[in-house]
Amino acid sequence: MINNESKNQCVFCSIISGNINSCKIDENDKAIAVFEINPISNGHALIISKEHSEKVQKKSLSLAKKIAKRIKTKLKPKDIQISNSNLFGHSVINLIPVYQDENINSKRNPTTMEELERLRAELETKSIKKIKKPKIQQIKEKLWLPKRIP
Repeated sequence: MINNESKNQCVFCSIISGNINSCKIDENDKAIAVFEINPISNGHALIISKEHSEKVQKKSLSLAKKIAKRIKTKLKPKDIQISNSNLFGHSVINLIPVYQDENINSKRNPTTMEELERLRAELETKSIKKIKKPKIQQIKEKLWLPKRIP
């Protein structure tokens, strides 16, 4: 899981720097959101703090809320379970879409990068709202306007 270039980096630092292949959903200056490579359910995402810190930062939480809203809107789970943990010195927020009765202790299933890329594309597509065309009413009466004299 760790490349030769990133021997001195922890797994999450390697993901953040791009040394380990991941499927990034979004990021801000304090955190990055990626899909879990061994998800519990479809759309399982991780919000990883960019700095080594045991404390969950406000910007990490705001990114988690943004991604959870996107997952809820596009993938239509019953609920999204949010679980905080501290791994390798990084605060990590798990966003687990609940379709049946999934939780943080449920079985994990490996997935492919192609499937994660397809899922990312699904989350990024914006719904197109239909624009209502204004109704044009025809004037049945003839309008009389005075003749202009130059």
